[in-house]
Amino acid sequence: MEKIKVLLVDDQPHLLIGLKNDLTEDGRFEVIGEAKSYRKAFRLIQENGFDIAITDLHFKDSKFQGDALIKQIRFDHPNKTLIAYTEYPTKQNIRVVKANGAHAIVDKACKNNELIEVIELLLKGKTTFQVKCLPNKLTRSDFDTDLDFIGDEASLSYLQISDREKEVLQLMAKDLTIHEIAERLEISERTVTTHGTNLRKKFNVKTTAGLIKAAVAMGYV
Repeated sequence: MEKIKVLLVDDQPHLLIGLKNDLTEDGRFEVIGEAKSYRKAFRLIQENGFDIAITDLHFKDSKFQGDALIKQIRFDHPNKTLIAYTEYPTKQNIRVVKANGAHAIVDKACKNNELIEVIELLLKGKTTFQVKCLPNKLTRSDFDTDLDFIGDEASLSYLQISDREKEVLQLMAKDLTIHEIAERLEISERTVTTHGTNLRKKFNVKTTAGLIKAAVAMGYV
C-alpha cells in the first residue's frame, strides 16, 4: 500500500520531532521533509510531491507567514490536504486559515494522536472545517477576537514587525519601563509608546501582558 506523503513546515523543527516519529511509526505515513520556511516548503513539494501539508502559522524573520503558504498551496494543489498547526488557534487565526483554504487547525498542545485523528477524518472525506484545541482555550485567550475577514483580505500580515519594533518588544519583555526603553534605544518616550500601540494592534492584543505572552509563544522574544 502506497504511503501518504506528509510535509511538515515549522521554523522550530525540534517541536515536530515527536510528531514526525509518531507519523512514521503509524506505518501509513511518510514524512517527505521538514521545511523551516515558505521557500523550502515549495522546493520540497516540487522535489517529492505531497498529500498532506501540516504547517505552523508564525515564522520568525520571514516575509511570508503560514497563512500565505496555505493560500498558495491551495491555489497550486487544490486537491491536497492542508492543516494549520499552531500554539494559538484563536478565532482570528481560524477565520484566516479557513478563508485561505486550510481544512483544519490543530493546537500544538494537543496530543499527536489527536492530530492523527483529524488527518484520518479528512482523508475519509470529512468536508467540515476541523478545529482541535484544548477545552475552553479559545475563550481564555487574551487576544481572541470576533473580527471578520473577507476573501483575499484574510491575512496574518499584521505580524510583520520592523527591527525597531522588535527591539522595543524585547525590552518590554524584560519588564523595562517606557522611560528605560527610551533611554536604552535613545528615542523619545512618545516614540516608545507609539511602537507599543502599533505592536498591540499587530498582534491583536489589548494589554502589554497579552502582547508579551503572544510574542514569546510565536518566537519574537
